[in-house]
Amino acid sequence: MSRTSTNIVLGLGLVGLIVEAIVSHPALAVDKVKLFKVSTPKDAIIIGLTKQEVDALPGKNADGVTKLLVERGSMQVWQYRERRGISGEQEQAPVKKFVLTANTAVQIEPYQTQLRVVPITEEKMAVADTDKSSPRPFADTVQIR
Repeated sequence: MSRTSTNIVLGLGLVGLIVEAIVSHPALAVDKVKLFKVSTPKDAIIIGLTKQEVDALPGKNADGVTKLLVERGSMQVWQYRERRGISGEQEQAPVKKFVLTANTAVQIEPYQTQLRVVPITEEKMAVADTDKSSPRPFADTVQIR
C-alpha cells in the first residue's frame, strides 16, 4: 500500500471514530437534559429541562422547579417517555412540549435513569416554538400547588 493510500485509510478511520463518538454521546454535541418526576394524585410523568433552563432555576434542582412554577403559575416543559431507539436499545426521549401549571398538590423530584437520555435538540425546540397553536397540555394539564 502506498503512503497516500495509508493516509487516506487512517483519515477515514479517524473520521469514523469522531462521528461514532458524537452519535453515541450526543451530549457532546448538544446540551444535557436533567429529568424530573412530576407526581399528581392521578399519575406521574417525567419532564426534561435543558442545562440553560436548570441554570435559570432559583435552586438549580427540583425545589427550584417548584418555586419557579409557583412564582410564574405555569411553565412549558418537555415530557419524556421510554422508547426503543434507532439502535434498538431503550432510551428516555422527549415526546412533546406541554404546559405544567401550579394548581393541584403534587411533588416534583429528581429522576434518575440507567437509560440513555436523548437531548432536546435545537430542531425540536424550533419546531415547538414555531407551532402556531399553543403547546398542548398533557392529558389533564399537570398542575402544582
